[in-house]
Amino acid sequence: MLDLKKLDQASKMGARWLVTNCQVSEESNADFGAFMEADPATRSLRVPLDPWLTAAAVRSLLMVHGRTRHAQWKEAAICGGDYLETLQCSEEMEETGALWAPWIRGSDALRVDANYRSIAALLDLYGATGSSHYLESARGIGEWFSESVYRGGGTHLNRYFPDKRTYGWPRSHILDEGGFMRLRDLTRDEIYDGITGDQIEALTDASTEQGIFSCMKASRMEREDDLDPESVSMRGMYWHLSPIVLAYEKDKQDRFLELAERGVRLVMDSQTEEGYLNRALFPQTQEASGPDGLATAMFATLWTKMYELNGNSAYRKSAEMAIDWMIGSQSVSRRDSLGAFYDGKRSNDGELRDTWTTMSTIYGIMACEEYLRI
Repeated sequence: MLDLKKLDQASKMGARWLVTNCQVSEESNADFGAFMEADPATRSLRVPLDPWLTAAAVRSLLMVHGRTRHAQWKEAAICGGDYLETLQCSEEMEETGALWAPWIRGSDALRVDANYRSIAALLDLYGATGSSHYLESARGIGEWFSESVYRGGGTHLNRYFPDKRTYGWPRSHILDEGGFMRLRDLTRDEIYDGITGDQIEALTDASTEQGIFSCMKASRMEREDDLDPESVSMRGMYWHLSPIVLAYEKDKQDRFLELAERGVRLVMDSQTEEGYLNRALFPQTQEASGPDGLATAMFATLWTKMYELNGNSAYRKSAEMAIDWMIGSQSVSRRDSLGAFYDGKRSNDGELRDTWTTMSTIYGIMACEEYLRI
């Protein structure tokens, strides 16, 4: 059993670092409320093109607020949510509903999945505040995806090229953390029934007896650039398994549980004695075999959820081992990263260095809060 006081402290420290060090706080700044990530090349913080970083931060801070009721976390989350809404293309713009307004007339390729992965944050804000504009913003993303991007079959082209006004490769399965399911429940709109059904069927078809997903090695499917083509990303496994776990939580169908357990147990079997997960399930390079703090936090949340759903103590044990390692590697001495959660060793100028990142901190907070919740 983990020390709940230590979890409480670790989560609050992470949240404090996020808000103090990573959120744009100058109201005159066009990015006010956004969350920043470190640029490996310059070691400086920057606001990414991908709005999902801010959306994920919003969700983690609302989890801390929901447990502690401390207003500062909710206020920071609202600032983040309001920033997301400034990114949304209006009815007068191309790609109405997408979170691309500042970049829609540029040339940089924009990610489709960063949009629908932000739906959950806006719905969390709707639940926390009762303000209907967050629900409408979430619906705007869902309607844009269904009308402009989605062509059926549970997959979609994952890049938009503004200068060419076209969608292109790579392709991706619909991989979200329950946004479309929640839109279906809140709006009763039939389009989301189709999307969520297609999503699960496509993932079911791609699942192998081994527990991995065949699409993760397909050349035209979304991959992480820094991994060997033969490696299977731990983060990728999380994104493929998360919708299935949430589908089982929602509908309690045995086939969803069987599918989820197959993949989750495969990852459990690869967990190290120290509690962390490697960068890849089947590492082929030195970097791929190092600790991955983000993937470890992601699976700590899934293992906790699986324990809650079926009471299997093995899931709880894996979650506790993971969280114990996360807390042990949390930054507690460096002033610039005090409270941040460890991500891993990353290459910079040819040298591998320890890094503590915004995203690993976000999911570290989520893992602590999910465990504290149950």
